[in-house]
Amino acid sequence: MATVVLDEVRKSFGSVETIHGVNLDIQDREFVVFVGPSGCGKSTLLRLVAGLEDITSGDLMIDGNRVNALPPAKRGIAMVFQSYALYPHMSVYENMAFGLRRGGASNADVEKQVKEAARILELEPLLDRLPKNLSGGQRQRVAIGRAIVRDPKVFLFDEPLSNLDAALRVQTRLEIAKLHRRMDATMIYVTHDQVEAMTLADRIVVLNAGNVEQFGTPLDLYHRPENQFVATFLGSPTMNILDATLGEATDQSARVMLPDTGDVSVAASVQGMTPGTPVRLGMRPEHLRLADANTADFSGTVDVVEELGESHLVHVIVPHGDRIVVRATGDARVKEGENVGIAFDPNDGHLFRADGVSLPRTGPASETDAPLPTQH
Repeated sequence: MATVVLDEVRKSFGSVETIHGVNLDIQDREFVVFVGPSGCGKSTLLRLVAGLEDITSGDLMIDGNRVNALPPAKRGIAMVFQSYALYPHMSVYENMAFGLRRGGASNADVEKQVKEAARILELEPLLDRLPKNLSGGQRQRVAIGRAIVRDPKVFLFDEPLSNLDAALRVQTRLEIAKLHRRMDATMIYVTHDQVEAMTLADRIVVLNAGNVEQFGTPLDLYHRPENQFVATFLGSPTMNILDATLGEATDQSARVMLPDTGDVSVAASVQGMTPGTPVRLGMRPEHLRLADANTADFSGTVDVVEELGESHLVHVIVPHGDRIVVRATGDARVKEGENVGIAFDPNDGHLFRADGVSLPRTGPASETDAPLPTQH
């Protein structure tokens, strides 16, 4: 397979720059996911790698070779699109074989490649069927198979699961993960779904308005976000953010004052910052717990309770008016209008400067508290 390196890659449409100096080093056989909100530039960046858009400036290297001027067919990539783009009058076999035949492959090579891809994707019983006789998940597997037979250096996926229903998304996501393990291939995958990003990726690129906010492993981004954007984008429900004021601090921890609520301790380094400086306190819902008055860090009034079965999402309005979401156990018994206490471990807190940049966490990341994504 191959490495993919982007060096100060920029893309402009007319006078408007949409990709701003992106630098990425994607390792051989790595599964990297581009994720971010709509309009962040993730699909544009993928199309630059694919050669479907021209790079305005910067260098794109695949397997050590600069490919800026190469057409898509000569870059050693294969792309799986959001739409299946299958020929309706062709069988599964012929759809997968079409590109090979166009490239001049012999009948023997075509048969070998198609049957091997069908074996990997468990499509062997379906080779004679037409696309209209396949489920959505099966059609997507055929589209993936069409990419596999080309034996590319890099696989590119552009939101391949967005047309599937919830159950098929889960099933096909698992199949893509297994495919990566089987093929040991370099894969770049675009999605707006953080669940796909967290469960599939070796490393995640979080994009925002054409900039890379952070590039790291799923747990790095979850436990050690570099800024408030990354912290609130990953995690469902999103991280609670409260405005606060910095109090007394040591090298390893700081106390922060919350309006009308009291003060709490956070395991973070605030070197160089003086008491009274505005900061923001971040707390993930799964790291909070309902508590009695004697052990609570602060309290509030229950506004809404969302019962999910295995857990409850308890929306609490604290005295200064902010809303905090607590992921409580499924057997929690709380009612709207009830006053409840909320407690959390200082090691689980996040502190951000007023400009949104994270302050270094000093406590151990709660590796056992893996993110709890909600399926949609």
